[in-house]
Amino acid sequence: MTTKPPYFGLRGRNLNVAIAVVAGFDMLLFGFDQGVVGGLLTLESFTRTFPEICTTGACTAHMTPAQANHQSVVQGVSVSSYNLGCFLGALVTIFAGDRLGRRRCILAGSVVMAVGAVLQCSAFSLPQLVVGRVVCGVGNGVNTSTVPVWQAECAKTHRRGPTVMAELCIVVGGVALSYWLDFGFSYLEPSSAAWRVPVAFQLVFALFVIATVMAMPESPRWLVLRDRDDEAAAVLSAVHDLPADDHYVAAELEAIRATVRAAHQGSFRDLFRMGKKKHFQRTVLAYGIQVLQQITGINLISTLRPALPLPLARG
Repeated sequence: MTTKPPYFGLRGRNLNVAIAVVAGFDMLLFGFDQGVVGGLLTLESFTRTFPEICTTGACTAHMTPAQANHQSVVQGVSVSSYNLGCFLGALVTIFAGDRLGRRRCILAGSVVMAVGAVLQCSAFSLPQLVVGRVVCGVGNGVNTSTVPVWQAECAKTHRRGPTVMAELCIVVGGVALSYWLDFGFSYLEPSSAAWRVPVAFQLVFALFVIATVMAMPESPRWLVLRDRDDEAAAVLSAVHDLPADDHYVAAELEAIRATVRAAHQGSFRDLFRMGKKKHFQRTVLAYGIQVLQQITGINLISTLRPALPLPLARG
């Protein structure tokens, strides 16, 4: 009886490409989910299903300014509830990430996102839509906290920077894809398929990740963290396409061990100390860049982007 080779029989460059493809699909899902609902808010079929968040002129014409403002607030809260879910998912990953492992976290996050997508595309009431947004956000928070780490820890040292940067480009590609899909399916109006199909399209990415991620290698750093050095050596051997007893694999494994030991020796307070290694400076840079990215409001603009009224968009 022959044993099926791990990782679909891929090694070296081909295995690195396969990891990048799985991670890329997850980042596409992130970007797509970030932008897809914003383009549906003014569709007649969407506002007919969820009149509580309709802010078009036809819906607010007979409202007082206070009522119209309240309608707008409800819309903002309903759609941006997704970001609240992302925040919760990221928090969960802080405590569960090292227990579950990178692949299982990504699998769990993708399953949760798939459930959220089903809840949204099948919604006939605003509460179900909001619950679907929150659930989808939780899964996305788990994934976006894990996928870059998993890919970087599996990549060759000199490839880690470019792979993470490529992921950011893919996220933007996912947002652009959601916009174009929204526009294309708007021609199905007044059928509810005009908004249900774009929302359901998230399942394509989620199901691909669910089907493939567990067949990919686990992070060698996480394996060392769990005292599974032999498995870590096997992963490094496959990623570098070298024998498990090669000196390069042994050197990489020892470097990972040293990193894990150093991480265990430190404390949270070390992040706020300068010293020779400038931990505080690195912490400020890492967190500051993320804060500056979000404080521009770009995520809110992409999430709550008002779509053009359909006749104007086609004209």
